[in-house]
Amino acid sequence: MDNILLWVTAVGAVATAIATIGLVVVAHKTLGGAKDQLTLLREQAEQERRPYVVADIVPGLHGPGSTDLVLQNLGRSTARGVLVDIGQLSKRNDTDHISDPLRRYLRNPRTLVPGARHRVMWHDVGNPETGRAASGVSDTVPARITYTDDNGTEYSETNELGIEDMTSVSPVPTTGPRVLGSNSELADIDHALRAIAGHVGELRR
Repeated sequence: MDNILLWVTAVGAVATAIATIGLVVVAHKTLGGAKDQLTLLREQAEQERRPYVVADIVPGLHGPGSTDLVLQNLGRSTARGVLVDIGQLSKRNDTDHISDPLRRYLRNPRTLVPGARHRVMWHDVGNPETGRAASGVSDTVPARITYTDDNGTEYSETNELGIEDMTSVSPVPTTGPRVLGSNSELADIDHALRAIAGHVGELRR
């Protein structure tokens, strides 16, 4: 009888040990899964908090034939030391009023708070009637954007910036009919109203 009790006790002890080991294994896996989940949530939170600077080419505010560069921080924290590298950029001709100022703008580190948006001239086709040649960047170029967050973490994105496909399908706001006649006051009013109509139209696109 004593042997049977000892055997039952031993079996019970072994079963308890096995069950305990099983619980430890399950707990370890559960904790491991929770740790992985916490790591994923932490990485996701960091991604949501980071700055995110993007560059895009849009129809220019100077009217048909012009394009602008828009630099914007779409993230939730401040982007510091923002630089845009598009390679070599030099003045194309004597009437090029864009290339030199644009080069200085791109090479000067700047700070963009969340939601900040800069818009600068990128290209102008010129005016053959007045002899004004094209200005700015006409080719498609790779643009490398670099910046850091408040903790010094560095970020870098590269994308292509070009005007060829965009300018051919960009809508242009109308400025209304012209006033005919030689009255200078009416001509001035006509010019002012057309300018206002053009600017309002540009702001809507």
